[in-house]
Amino acid sequence: MPTMTCPVPRASVHSRRPLAALCLLGVLACGKDDESGSINVNYTLGAANMCETLGVLTVQADVGMGKAMESVDCDPSQPIVVAGLKAGHYALLVQAIDAEGFAVMDNQGDEDSLDVSVVGGASKDVNAELTATPAIVRLKATPLYEGQPAQCTFADLKLATFRVATYQNSGTNELLTYDFGCDLDPGYNVVPDEDRQINGQNLDSVSIIALDDAGDELDRLTFMFEPPGPGRTVDFDVTCDQVGEEVTCTGTQTVGGGGGGGTDGGSSDGGGSSSGGAGSSSGGADGSSSGGADTSSSG
Repeated sequence: MPTMTCPVPRASVHSRRPLAALCLLGVLACGKDDESGSINVNYTLGAANMCETLGVLTVQADVGMGKAMESVDCDPSQPIVVAGLKAGHYALLVQAIDAEGFAVMDNQGDEDSLDVSVVGGASKDVNAELTATPAIVRLKATPLYEGQPAQCTFADLKLATFRVATYQNSGTNELLTYDFGCDLDPGYNVVPDEDRQINGQNLDSVSIIALDDAGDELDRLTFMFEPPGPGRTVDFDVTCDQVGEEVTCTGTQTVGGGGGGGTDGGSSDGGGSSSGGAGSSSGGADGSSSGGADTSSSG
């Protein structure tokens, strides 16, 4: 251990305490600030609180965004002990991990357990309630004008907004809708979900809707799929091409976070959309159908 130097209190004519006692108090006070502390994370897994039923193998506690981490076999009757922490205030992330390595539950919906204060020389109990981790929906979108990449500032380009609408129950119940501006960042853009509304156990359809600057619909793609499960990622890669006054969108979908899962494609012919492959029609106004094609074409 490093040598600790503490200031020795000077004797005062007004003090009745012996100098030795004053020194001892100074050493104790100084030493406590440098002592490490620990936390005991007691966790519950939703209402069921059963590891096997929920498919959870391990539970991991991350303190201070990677400053300290402990992973244990799933057992809600035993706390996760994270020791050797300097006194201070830390963010706390607790995740339940399944056999595929996905975080299927976490404590991010439990505001009382999102951070913890560590006291030197002390151990503190933290109670964390874990709930299903939302699915992650991401969009990559490219605007074209007569087949060529177009800047969103191009005066003749009608496209202004990409709307992402997520649904459950075969598209009958909306989960979350979010509007991206035309000029998205390169690559995949995550649909913000601070309120954890995109439940991966129920998410089964997503519409990507191209809108003009008045909010009128230019074209729509609807993708239907099996729920990906909690913590999984669903990616959409969409291109919208304006030829004359007509805007036509095509796209592909990948379920499973880039590794597992299949792909579906969507194609549109103006007012509606359909996904490639031999799927069954949803019979909705969009004329969408599910299938297994990787890409789509406009017809």
